[in-house]
Order: sequence, then C-alpha cells, then structure tokens
Amino acid sequence: MTIKIQPPNIFDKIVAIFGKKRAVYIPEKAMGGKYGIYEARRENILLALLRPENKPLPKGWQYTE
Repeated sequence: MTIKIQPPNIFDKIVAIFGKKRAVYIPEKAMGGKYGIYEARRENILLALLRPENKPLPKGWQYTE
C-alpha cells in the first residue's frame, strides 16, 4: 500500500504564518487495503485558518507532521 502526500505549497506556508497546521484526509480503504496507491487530500485553506486550535479533527483527517 502506498499513500502519496503532496509536498508543502504556498498555502501551507500561509497557514503556518498564522500558527496553524493543515490536515490531510487519508481514505479509509487505504488503511485496510493490502495493495493499492492512494492520494491524500489536503484540507481547504479557509477551514484550516478558521478552525480553533483545540478542536479535534474529523474522522479520517490527520496532521502530516
């Protein structure tokens, strides 16, 4: 199983300036599958900026760092 995560881009740097992190969504079928290539989806920049720091992430979302 391979999960591709996009490299950081300009939007990740903008979010980091405000002291926040951007989460990625990893499909559930990637967690249980034996074979396959899956691509993680990045969180919307506005959701990352507006989310309170201590609010837990929804199911399936994780921080990469």
